[in-house]
Amino acid sequence: MCANVLDNVSVFDECESDPCQNGGTCEDGSRKYTCTCPSGFSGDMCETDINECGSTPCQNGGTCSDLENRYRCQCKRGFAGMNCETDIDDCSSTPCMNGATCQDATDSYTCQCLSGYNGTNCETDVDECNMNTDSCTDLQLCINTPGSFKCECKQGYRMENEICKDIDECSEQSSGCQQNCTNNDGSFNCSCSGGYNLDTDGISCKQDPALSELCQNASLGCEQGCRLKSGITGTIRHTTDDVECFCNVGFRLDTNSKDCSGNRSVFYSKTHFNLHIHRTRWHVDRADVR
Repeated sequence: MCANVLDNVSVFDECESDPCQNGGTCEDGSRKYTCTCPSGFSGDMCETDINECGSTPCQNGGTCSDLENRYRCQCKRGFAGMNCETDIDDCSSTPCMNGATCQDATDSYTCQCLSGYNGTNCETDVDECNMNTDSCTDLQLCINTPGSFKCECKQGYRMENEICKDIDECSEQSSGCQQNCTNNDGSFNCSCSGGYNLDTDGISCKQDPALSELCQNASLGCEQGCRLKSGITGTIRHTTDDVECFCNVGFRLDTNSKDCSGNRSVFYSKTHFNLHIHRTRWHVDRADVR
């Protein structure tokens, strides 16, 4: 009678040697085993770490670092996101000033400045006046303004029909001259009648002491002033026939050759007179000339 050989055969566990690596699960079989690998590993014994960077998941030049069952992207400046897929909006902080338009770029931005500004952020006002890029004429002053400039007429001129024209201070009686006014281009000159000298203020006239005595002796009864007649000059001794009455700027001599009429907005009397001019104010007090 034959013995049963199988009764003496022991069963061998293929998983007993723990062949599966990296946390793999071993399943015993007939003279073999099967490893079920966790995520991130492969191979008969789960010995191979799967390279998650193999699919180049990092975008826009990002650097991939393989980790256990995952990866990490190191993004270049200007990008963000798990795969560096997001371009950071460098315009989100509104860096551009003075109404400029911001254009986003990679890790930077560009400001499109409005006319009259420059600089990285359009922060600098262009001084067209100092740069001589203005359009003002020779009769105008250039005044810089934020983002632009303006042209204003120089002193002695005013804007008429967009052109700077000379102001005739003499005819407009804005010169302040006490006696005689001569208009110049952009200005004027004051002068005095015979027997008077221009004072240091450049507008009022001082009577020569000799003329004062002569006028008193002539007893003309002048309302505003007495002077040497036109054409009489020199240092020779004058007579009472050499003097006449005259009127200051803004007045005219009446037919009686002694009284003055004209601009009554200028106050005067036979003993004192004051001239009030809107651009220049001056005051003269004198004794009445007889």
